[in-house]
Amino acid sequence: MLKKRNLLAASSLNGYIYAVGGNEVSNTMNGIARHDTCERFDPRKNQWTMISSISRPREAIAMASLGSSSLFIAGGYDGLKFLDECEKYDPIKNEWTKVHLLFFNSFQFKKSLSIYIKF
Repeated sequence: MLKKRNLLAASSLNGYIYAVGGNEVSNTMNGIARHDTCERFDPRKNQWTMISSISRPREAIAMASLGSSSLFIAGGYDGLKFLDECEKYDPIKNEWTKVHLLFFNSFQFKKSLSIYIKF
């Protein structure tokens, strides 16, 4: 990876591996720096590439892929509170968008993510 990351979210989609958020412990930054940055690994080229960032820096995020079209992240911790946010990544547009808020404290579920789609 291009950035050091602890407590990141990782998932695969369309033959790539994605690394999202997390934190980096550093003496020069006076403690913990949380990341809003995201990376994609291409195993064919053995290369990491930065992609679009999520809406805010956070760690301990749950992430899942949905078919071959999207990645979803949920919850996380921003250094002050546990989040009830959800975002969707579109790999074609290289874009994260907010989706409906969660109705629970993500800390209670420790990195689980269920996706429900109403047809």
